[in-house]
Formats: sequence, C-alpha cells, structure tokens
Amino acid sequence: MNNTNNIYQKLEQIQSKLTHLTKSEQNRFQHYKYVSEYQILTILKPLLAETKLILLLSDTKESFTTGQNTDIAKAKGSAETYAIKYFLQKLFLIPTSDNLDPDKLDTSKPKEIVATKPLTEAEKEQVKHFLNKNVYGKP
Repeated sequence: MNNTNNIYQKLEQIQSKLTHLTKSEQNRFQHYKYVSEYQILTILKPLLAETKLILLLSDTKESFTTGQNTDIAKAKGSAETYAIKYFLQKLFLIPTSDNLDPDKLDTSKPKEIVATKPLTEAEKEQVKHFLNKNVYGKP
C-alpha cells in the first residue's frame, strides 16, 4: 500500500491544523487592520514542509489591469504580495479574526424596520405552491 498522500489529503492535513489569524497589521493611510503575507507564510511554511507539499507560483498568463498606489515604484510588489496573500488564505481556508471588509462597512444610520401585516391564507398558499414547484420539484 502506498503511504504517499495525494494533494487533496495534504491540503486537508494543513487546513485541519489552521485555526485563524488575527488582523494585527495596521494600514496607516486608510486606517484598517489586516493580515500580512508574513503572518500567513509563518504559519504555512512549517505545515508545507511537514506534508512535503510545495507551491510553485508562475507568471505564465499575461493580463493587464490598472490600479492606484501612492508610491508607483511599489505598485507591482504590492499587487504581487496582495495576490499571494489572498491566494494562500483562500486556498488553505484560513479565517481571520474579523472578516469585515473596511470598504464594505455601512456606517450610515440603520434603516427603520416597518412592521407589515401577516400573510393571508391565500398568500401563504401561493408561497407554498411556488416553493413546491420551483424549489422542491413537486407539482
């Protein structure tokens, strides 16, 4: 019997040993916390070595995009670091202590919830019929 694990088994072994990362780095310009590439690599490299799994990154596909960086000389490295960091985080399913995207936070006043009248029996039957037909596949 072969004792060599396939790639899926190796990924599962690594994923099962990861708990979560804390967003400990601070973006000074946009004022939010994030997980650094260093944090991810620090926990992944020993696990990759233990499972004898290597990741080979290559630039075989060409694509062009535009973006902004306050320091144009750092733009390429910043984009590569960001891409690698999020690729590894998603490949190994590493959760962070706070998965809120600071750009997606809604800081506006919460909308008032308006109470509606309960569904009538006819409306309940329409919903039931719709679910049976379109979701459950019943006539």
